[in-house]
Amino acid sequence: LDSYMLLFEQGSVANLTDPFKHHLIKKRRLGQDTNWHDVRMYVQDTVKNVEYMQKDVRNPFAPLVYSFDQVAHISEYLIHGYGRVQDAECRGMAQALAELDPEGSGRIPLHIFYSQPYTADYQFKETVYYLQQVGAMDEGGGVPSVRIANYVQGPSNCMAHSSYYSVCCLVACDGLMRDLEGSIRAPQVLPEQLLLLVGNLSSPSIDAPREISPGLVSKLHTIADRHEGMVPLHSRLFAQWMHLVFPQECPFPHLSVDPVVMTPNHWHGGGLAAKDLRVTPEDKQRLIDESARMSEELPAGDVVVMEWSEEEVLFLQETPHRIF
Repeated sequence: LDSYMLLFEQGSVANLTDPFKHHLIKKRRLGQDTNWHDVRMYVQDTVKNVEYMQKDVRNPFAPLVYSFDQVAHISEYLIHGYGRVQDAECRGMAQALAELDPEGSGRIPLHIFYSQPYTADYQFKETVYYLQQVGAMDEGGGVPSVRIANYVQGPSNCMAHSSYYSVCCLVACDGLMRDLEGSIRAPQVLPEQLLLLVGNLSSPSIDAPREISPGLVSKLHTIADRHEGMVPLHSRLFAQWMHLVFPQECPFPHLSVDPVVMTPNHWHGGGLAAKDLRVTPEDKQRLIDESARMSEELPAGDVVVMEWSEEEVLFLQETPHRIF
């Protein structure tokens, strides 16, 4: 089952014909990758849980052996719960990024993003082109910065992927939206009610209760004015507002020209853009120097003013049908 999970993580690039190389990878992961220890522990716990569930139907005096069908059944359990196990690595990376953002803006200047020491747990090597394509690059304030939430949820951080599935970081903002949806129970809501609810929402980076800034209060009323006094919960403008209220958890609603850029297969292995994923050492140093110089020359601006876009999309609204 450990081998199965390793092949599952490798996805479409897994080597199914070289057992020597496979065991070598397992040995290397065991010595270098702390997340692999978590995966192995998860496998062991799942097997023990299955054993416990079957304790009343199996012979306690017979040797414990599994048929192929039983192992396949256990594998299904493993896959269904794998996302939350893998998300521990995502949370660790998000915490490391948050430490580079002491102001809590949800953004890290590019030169700081690229300047992590070799001893750091996480090295960030994606190109500016990749960051721009997936909506993780903010260039509105003059100093190029990386949006933490968009970066964490980007396709380069998907651990397992194939033609049929991807296992990526869980979206921290989904929990906040579930809380709002559970309280409102409607597709749209008055801005006053929304301000009260959001002001009492906590997140890993935000403690409640709190007062929403006047600038963001004004933006929420602006959204309501566009929709006859109500705020649609599943709209691009509200997603943008949530990004500014919870910048480290909610991603900026970047509208990709081609949705394919958000798929891991586009950037990994034989994907069309695989060569554009990793930055070269020369480009990395050049970008560090340019970003650091711009950071010294340009004053910090208001994120709400610099990044706010009036472009609206109602994600769940059905297209009206014309009747002839």
